[in-house]
Amino acid sequence: MKYSDAIGFLNSLVNYEKLAKPRNGFKLDDIRNLLELAGKPHEKLKHIILVAGTKGKGSVCYMLEAALRGCGMRTGMFLSPHVSTVRERIQIDGRPVSKRRFSHLVEQYVLLVKKQPVSYFELCAAMAFETFARAEVDYAVVEVGLGGRLDATNLAEPDVSVITRIGFDHLRVLGGSIGKIAREKAGIMRYGKPVVIGKQAAVAGWELEHEVHKKGAVLITAAKQVRVWDIRTSDTKVRFSAFGELGAARFSLPLLGRHQVENCRTVLA
Repeated sequence: MKYSDAIGFLNSLVNYEKLAKPRNGFKLDDIRNLLELAGKPHEKLKHIILVAGTKGKGSVCYMLEAALRGCGMRTGMFLSPHVSTVRERIQIDGRPVSKRRFSHLVEQYVLLVKKQPVSYFELCAAMAFETFARAEVDYAVVEVGLGGRLDATNLAEPDVSVITRIGFDHLRVLGGSIGKIAREKAGIMRYGKPVVIGKQAAVAGWELEHEVHKKGAVLITAAKQVRVWDIRTSDTKVRFSAFGELGAARFSLPLLGRHQVENCRTVLA
């Protein structure tokens, strides 16, 4: 299959990211059936880190992936939406998959999608799981698309769940309050598994902690786990000191904004 044909097929699917009106309802039946037909690639992954939230989840994913790769791990990363090319959504060791690999992935799934129709995002998620399984990555860093509980990525079983700052996103889909949105995001928590929670507004923080205890997850609060000080910003970067379980260090991030300090603190936790 040519790359242009692969893009054409993908673009022929319903893309809820571009629709003016929100999806009427979310369910996991379609993507679950597709993954069944594909041989359950999401169940073949060694370790998964699932990242949900309203703000900062993309930055957290990039930082997590870079940190794991810096420790010698083979990494996979799934992101959405993309900026320049859809191949950004599926990365191995910090690099988007090649056009050839992407085309092969789409070709592999064409017949399966004809048997079980799915959305643009769902197919991308399935192809990401397939890619990570074949590459035998040590860690797959997976960004949740919308919400958490009923997102396609939540069919994977995370070893660690991460929830960044929650705000008023997709109100008509996730609910009309911070509390309801927080409960949807909490759907990525797992019994007995750690969940790292970034800095939150009071209501969201309370709701998330309540869900942690309700689900039997292991709570790790970034603000309590990692102390930061001496924050300095410039036109090109932000610098700060941090202290956590692994000791103290001075950090310099080539990113703009003090909010990146909180994102990095979440990663360090």
